[in-house]
Amino acid sequence: MKTTAHGAYFHVQHAIVLLTSSNIELIRELRRSGISTLRFRLCQDGTWIGKNLNCFASSLGWIDAGSKTQNALNLVPLAFVKIPKEDRVNLQEYMTDEFIQMFAPNQTMTIDGSQFNIKFTYSADYKMVYQVMGLAGVASAHQCNWCKYQKMTLANIGPSEKKNDDEDDNDYTIKRQPSKKRTRKLNGKSKVASPQITRENVFKMWSAFDVSKGARTLAEHYEQVDAHKPQFGYKEKPLFHKFFAYEDIVVDLLHMKLRVCDALLKHAMKLACEVTDENSTHEDAKQQMRNAFTFFKEHAKQNGAGVSS
Repeated sequence: MKTTAHGAYFHVQHAIVLLTSSNIELIRELRRSGISTLRFRLCQDGTWIGKNLNCFASSLGWIDAGSKTQNALNLVPLAFVKIPKEDRVNLQEYMTDEFIQMFAPNQTMTIDGSQFNIKFTYSADYKMVYQVMGLAGVASAHQCNWCKYQKMTLANIGPSEKKNDDEDDNDYTIKRQPSKKRTRKLNGKSKVASPQITRENVFKMWSAFDVSKGARTLAEHYEQVDAHKPQFGYKEKPLFHKFFAYEDIVVDLLHMKLRVCDALLKHAMKLACEVTDENSTHEDAKQQMRNAFTFFKEHAKQNGAGVSS
């Protein structure tokens, strides 16, 4: 255990020993299978303790041990640091160079009498990833952490045609606004307008892994950061240097699922509050809303969730 002026951290090799020694049979099984590389995941996040203590926590998980070992109870704590605020400036100051160098590539360790290569991947929420990687994040037109998809402006988003009564009025499709001139002459040739971008095809044009479809790379990152006017949301160099390639950064599925659940809950609450009787009064509508929230609160109580009115 090493201490700093703002917290303490545990050496990653000791964490690896703890994770592997508790499942030594898996090590032997991997060795018999001819696998010589062990994969580990660095998890980082900011968290509050009480109302006034803001901390930055790091932990390590063993990917080869399976999905059941990736929950919080099976991770080994690595670092705990008090920070004033979760932002790039503080992360750069409070995460020491010695801590960062622990995750350098091409490391080997001898475990249970056999030598293994050690590979690290990175895992954090959206905000932490773009701060650690030196991206502009939500402030950029290219807000994705994995590809250079360009954020559409509100002027390019229009309501989609409703296919059935189950679709919400706020369902959107991304459209290019029609120009006054659909074609124009260029060197004697007609230039055809770009096809309409819809919700169905916009995400097929981009990839987190295929460079030909706009996937980010560390080489491009460093090239753009050193340029006079960096493009694609590249703002600063990654805190972990070139230790984590973009394809080695795990997408935060938890917050994505929570966002989907939020949208589903919104639709469910909207439907539950609707009054279908054309002769209903304003008081009937208010009573329907009260009944709906009574149901949701009771459902939340039975399932250990919270619904605020």
